[in-house]
Amino acid sequence: MKFWLKRESDFIFLDQFIKAMGWMEDYLDIRRILMDGRVQVNNTVEINRYFKLKEGDKVKYKDNFVQIVGGEFAQVLAKKNAATEHIKMGRRPQRWQEKTIKKSDK
Repeated sequence: MKFWLKRESDFIFLDQFIKAMGWMEDYLDIRRILMDGRVQVNNTVEINRYFKLKEGDKVKYKDNFVQIVGGEFAQVLAKKNAATEHIKMGRRPQRWQEKTIKKSDK
């Protein structure tokens, strides 16, 4: 699985990443799993919750393995995937239609 960084940022903190992935909801639980050494970054155990994940880093938690992607490559993939998802979902752009309003004589 891949996680795309925003265009404006070069990194994401490890605890924010874990919450964004939905692995844990509470920051206290995130801190506990980090202190227990259950999260690996680039095949080394990471206990610092403020560790900055950058493009190319690989995060492993339980059976989940995620690679951080960023920069121009992420922008191209995001545009490509958005277009294909748009087609798969069968969504069409909404168009405004003009309708006349009937006035009531009261």
